[in-house]
Amino acid sequence: MSAPQELSGKHVAIFLATLDGERFLSDQLQSYALQTHDDWSLHVSDDGSSDATRGIVEKFSTEQSRPVTFRDGPRQGFCRNFMSLVQDQRIEADYFAFSDQDDIWYADKLERALSYFQSVPRTTPAMYCSRTELVDESRRHAGFSPLFVKPPAFQNALVQNIGGGNTMVFNALTFCARVCASEARTPAGGGSGSCGKPCPSRCVQPSKTRATRFQ
Repeated sequence: MSAPQELSGKHVAIFLATLDGERFLSDQLQSYALQTHDDWSLHVSDDGSSDATRGIVEKFSTEQSRPVTFRDGPRQGFCRNFMSLVQDQRIEADYFAFSDQDDIWYADKLERALSYFQSVPRTTPAMYCSRTELVDESRRHAGFSPLFVKPPAFQNALVQNIGGGNTMVFNALTFCARVCASEARTPAGGGSGSCGKPCPSRCVQPSKTRATRFQ
């Protein structure tokens, strides 16, 4: 089953941070391949795996047609590993999705996220997130992440986390708005940041990290 026509041409960059992930990584990679929205690329930053993680990613790249890149991460923890991907402005996309190495995505995960964004004005930074279904190694249902009832707001964010990072998908303007704000710049739907690129784009300094593209 394919995604609706209105989502055609909407490219998603998947950010995957890895470290010794061979135990569950193959299942996660296969869940990308089964997405009903199939316009995506995968960008892997590895924080020094000593197992077969790199080989698993490289094999996956040969089994399907979407672009896959692999780079050595900063080796400063998972947060900086993800941020090394976020700050790489060479990665261009309409939307950006975070992914953990030991999850399995529902086949319509990206389709549902992009369908939500169709209701958001293009000039508005936006994020999609969801609850997580918990399963054991045999994929038997074991529960769900907490269902928080307080509405999204700064004060409530201090006591509840309604958005698990492993479920998050962002529109491109979110990255531009976040970085422009940190540098006292104002992103406008058709404006430009000091990076010289029209918004929406991620107004950040180019990364010096070398990424290997398997295809």
